Amino acid sequence: MRGFVGSLCALIVALMFSTVTLAQVAVPSPGDVATDEMEKAKEEQEKAREQAEGQAKEKKETVEDKSKKQKKKAEKRARKEERKAKKKQDKAEKKSRKEAKKAKKGQEKAERKAKKRGLDRADEVAGEHGKKGRDRARSRQDD
Repeated sequence: MRGFVGSLCALIVALMFSTVTLAQVAVPSPGDVATDEMEKAKEEQEKAREQAEGQAKEKKETVEDKSKKQKKKAEKRARKEERKAKKKQDKAEKKSRKEAKKAKKGQEKAERKAKKRGLDRADEVAGEHGKKGRDRARSRQDD
């Protein structure tokens, strides 16, 4: 029974504190409720405006980022084209140098072939001296 009485007392004390707290709480007037609702509405409008500004700012940044990326891509393509053109030009220069060298060799070869050799050169250089011997050598070559 002692437990029952103790719990009953605890219940009564709890009810007393709860009624005291309820009595101390002021009931807001209808004007106060309307003011609170207006303040909440203003806060919500401000939050919505801030969110819209933030979204607009983010969108602007993404557009700027895209334009920067496109600009970088265009610059990269231009550099690549420049390298290609330079490579092509170097290749053409190398080819022309090679052809010039080949032409020079051909010219030197033609000059060597144009020079007289053997008995013909000896006729030219020696003149009358040893003409009889060269004629004999020429006749032996032909046979």
